[in-house]
Amino acid sequence: MNRIILFVLLFAFISSCQLERKDESLAEIISKKKLQDLVNGLRAKGCDCGGTYMPPVAPLKWDYQLERAAIAHSIDMNIHGYFSHVSLDGSSYADRINGTDYPGNPGGENIAAGYGNEDAVFNGWRNSPGHCKNMMNGGHTDIAVGRSGSYWTMVFGRRR
Repeated sequence: MNRIILFVLLFAFISSCQLERKDESLAEIISKKKLQDLVNGLRAKGCDCGGTYMPPVAPLKWDYQLERAAIAHSIDMNIHGYFSHVSLDGSSYADRINGTDYPGNPGGENIAAGYGNEDAVFNGWRNSPGHCKNMMNGGHTDIAVGRSGSYWTMVFGRRR
């Protein structure tokens, strides 16, 4: 009897791992370093975000827990064909970040759709005052970006 239970549990575990891998295959390969460098270059110089001057601030570090939240949201928007900071299940960026065991506080989220590469999506966010302010927020310490199809998600956090 114990062997049957063990087999069922093992089969369920393997099946769930395969499902996660299948979903992860919907994530696009992006240049994390390029995106991090673009944002940190902007942060180092300071900039005008829609008429508000944002002074230089410290660079952001890439965080893989945040990356999980960013990729998951991009995949969800791509699969279900919506574009929103609120997921169809009602979860916010903070809920998604907190669900990854990120060792800090959720800071913000930028989303975009229709951009084909890192330069294009960065420029789109740079030219949007709210997104620009998110990138320039000195309270953020960490960053990650995920992409699925033409959907992009950039998330920020602050380490405790």
